[in-house]
Amino acid sequence: MIKPTATSNYQFSSAVHKLNWKRRVLKEVCLFLLLANIILWIMPAFGARPQFDQTIEIIFYKFTMWATIVNIGLPFGIFYRLHSVASLFEVYLTS
Repeated sequence: MIKPTATSNYQFSSAVHKLNWKRRVLKEVCLFLLLANIILWIMPAFGARPQFDQTIEIIFYKFTMWATIVNIGLPFGIFYRLHSVASLFEVYLTS
């Protein structure tokens, strides 16, 4: 019968500890990105439109063109945030 040495047990526990540390860091980063994306997704999804408060874009593009750009681009931004929240949640659960 082969008995494991103290060195091999240390190496095994060290490898498990490194895996747990990496997994914990991944979960924390995922959770931070998840919460940040939820915040950035909810604001425009419920009607907050800070894009119309900026006057530089309105002066440059004129109001009708800027409203068109925002109304076309905003749904893409909302979908991107929604999709990234779902993807990050999946990564958080599987890690």
